[in-house]
Amino acid sequence: GMVGEEVQAFSDFLVYALDSDSVLGHWSIAVFDEASGFVDVYRGRHYGKIYPPTKVMTRHGRGRKEQLQYRDCDVETKRANTLTLRYIPGHYQPLLPELTKMSNERRKARKAGKTYDR
Repeated sequence: GMVGEEVQAFSDFLVYALDSDSVLGHWSIAVFDEASGFVDVYRGRHYGKIYPPTKVMTRHGRGRKEQLQYRDCDVETKRANTLTLRYIPGHYQPLLPELTKMSNERRKARKAGKTYDR
């Protein structure tokens, strides 16, 4: 596929990745649409569950069958597995609080005529 500044991005395809048994299926993604003012939230099939799942043996008829068992995760893990994005027509930008804070500090330092290195 094509990648670059001039290529438009769409969140419509997130549902396919989030509906999988992969690590992406354990994520939640909130997209803040700057154009409309709405927020779209996409939840993975296993959001709120610990990754990787535990393999357990269960009885199946006369035999035994291996299955995956998903256990609930804590609030901090849920928060860490939630990605926030800002949508501006055609592009997505991650909303990262720590980077936003650092960017604001650097901008203030530049305005004051200081250099800022971390």
